[in-house]
Amino acid sequence: MRFVTSWETETVWKNLRECEGKSLLRPSSLIERKEVTVTDHVGREIKAGCSILYPVRRGSDMWLSTMTVQQVVPGDEQKPAYVSGFNTDGRRVSVHNLKNVVVIVPLGEQYETAA
Repeated sequence: MRFVTSWETETVWKNLRECEGKSLLRPSSLIERKEVTVTDHVGREIKAGCSILYPVRRGSDMWLSTMTVQQVVPGDEQKPAYVSGFNTDGRRVSVHNLKNVVVIVPLGEQYETAA
C-alpha cells in the first residue's frame, strides 16, 4: 500500500485550480466529422431500418441469420465500422465483420408476399 504525500496532494490541488474554468474537452465544432457510408458485401449502403443477412458460427455449427439494423456506427482509424440491432429472436446483436453481410430488405422497401 502506498501513502500519498502532502507534496503530491498540494500539486494535484494546484493543477486543479489552474484548470478551473478552462474547458479540458475539445468543442464538438472542432472535431472533424466525415460522412462515411457503411456498405455490405455487394456494395449496397447499410442504414438503420434495413434487414441484413449475416453468418453465425457456434462451435462447428454454422447458419445464416437475419437482423433489423437499429444503429450503424461508422469506423475510424482505430476501430472498424459495425452495425447493431435485433435478430429474429429479439436478441440484441452486433455485427463487426461487414464483409460477410448482405442487405436483403433496403430501407423504404416492403416485403413482397407471394399470394
